[in-house]
Amino acid sequence: MKRPKLHVTAKIRDRRLSMRPADAKKAFSKVADNLSPSEINTLNKTGGVRIVVKKVKGENAARYNGIKKGKHCYVVDPAALNDEEVITHEAVHALQETDRKGNRPKIDSKLSIKRPLSIDDLALKEALTEAETIARVKHINLNNTPYYDDIKEQCDTSGKGNCKTPRTMKKEDRNTLTNGTDRPLGKRSVAIVHQKFDRLNIAQYREKDGRKTAKQHRMKITKVE
Repeated sequence: MKRPKLHVTAKIRDRRLSMRPADAKKAFSKVADNLSPSEINTLNKTGGVRIVVKKVKGENAARYNGIKKGKHCYVVDPAALNDEEVITHEAVHALQETDRKGNRPKIDSKLSIKRPLSIDDLALKEALTEAETIARVKHINLNNTPYYDDIKEQCDTSGKGNCKTPRTMKKEDRNTLTNGTDRPLGKRSVAIVHQKFDRLNIAQYREKDGRKTAKQHRMKITKVE
């Protein structure tokens, strides 16, 4: 069976960029390597992907804006187009919003961007997405650790001591998810992340103004189900 191609359209919003839409489309399309054929078809059936390339201010190199005019819409900084983790992270967000045939856990529906989300909801959503990203990519980037940087900072502030470095935490999570093989898990990432989430360092992620860690909030949501 021939592997399906992800339908991607691209627009360059910043005229100062020398990048062509075709180049942006080709770069983003590589995310399909970390998705299963059924997941690619899920995104295509929803209308495919539309990316707008422009300089993005702040920490977020890319942003998923939901489904607009029949397509999954993203804003992506040109420097992030070739970052496997960034584009995979955003693709996971799209799957969370559209895969409703029992292939993904119910918690995705509770954390949908179609609903009003609390700051603790956002922390859990990002932690789950980051864990799934780490499980899917071919190689993790230990120089890009924004979520783990926040965990380290909060640990340092707490005064508990023995705080792990962001690189160590991320590497440990990859080892936990892959059982030490360092091999990408593809679609299996969904189930494995939820099986092992409480053991991951990323489960300690909390938004700066949040009250609960992702692990604590997940326990609260699960009890309600």
